[in-house]
Amino acid sequence: PETDPWVAEQAVAHFDRFDFDLLFVYFGHTDEVGHVHGWMSEPYLQAISQADRCLGVVIDGLKAAGRWDETVTLVVSDHGGHGRSHGTDLPEDMTIPWILHGPGVRAGAALTDPIRVFDTCPTLAHVLGIPHCREWEGRVVHEAFAE
Repeated sequence: PETDPWVAEQAVAHFDRFDFDLLFVYFGHTDEVGHVHGWMSEPYLQAISQADRCLGVVIDGLKAAGRWDETVTLVVSDHGGHGRSHGTDLPEDMTIPWILHGPGVRAGAALTDPIRVFDTCPTLAHVLGIPHCREWEGRVVHEAFAE
């Protein structure tokens, strides 16, 4: 559990030191707790609360560095789960949070088309101006942008 706050602090420490185009911040404690105690268990919900606080540290750090308004931020889970497992076609396994914020993003838009974890890479590549690769299974979530 102490790793996620450390990761958040390290991410924030890099905001003033590096001019990044992409920064990947992974809070892994929730995944570990989900496998050990089960998704939606009390320990899992506590881990989610901690991840939320850690995300707040990162967002506050972006704001303090004056980078919040210029940074596209995507909050996403690597997968869903049921019991202590995942990887099936069950809605609990396939449904993930997918929250996008930043310049060019439609503020306050509720996306109604299904979004899969596979859509994350093509969408971030779109933000970075990287062409879509034919091997990718996902799609750019165009409805999230004010294009």
